[in-house]
Amino acid sequence: MICHRSLTDRPRPTTTPAPSGTQGPGTAPQWWSQNSPHVPGTAEADDAWGAQVRLADTDGDGRAELIAAAPGENAGDGALWLLPASRTGLLADGSWSYGAASLGAPVHGARFGAVLDE
Repeated sequence: MICHRSLTDRPRPTTTPAPSGTQGPGTAPQWWSQNSPHVPGTAEADDAWGAQVRLADTDGDGRAELIAAAPGENAGDGALWLLPASRTGLLADGSWSYGAASLGAPVHGARFGAVLDE
């Protein structure tokens, strides 16, 4: 998996392609950003959306969903996004995000998602 993110302070969409074919979901490369339709939120300077990405079968259906982190989201509190998988690839429709507060953890400056373990 390849991840591209802006290294400047200007807001730019960060994109993450999902592998395709026998190496991952779908049949063609897919590109996503925090500004993609149906992906929650809006890209802002320093969000670092896609700084960490993983493919994982989170619902046990045999298809790998995309987990994308933005440790800079909300002034460094951080958040994760999950894009569901289908037979044809990843979907923005039905995607959702959550942060440390969703888990009852401390929030301010947590940089939630800075590290995603495999």
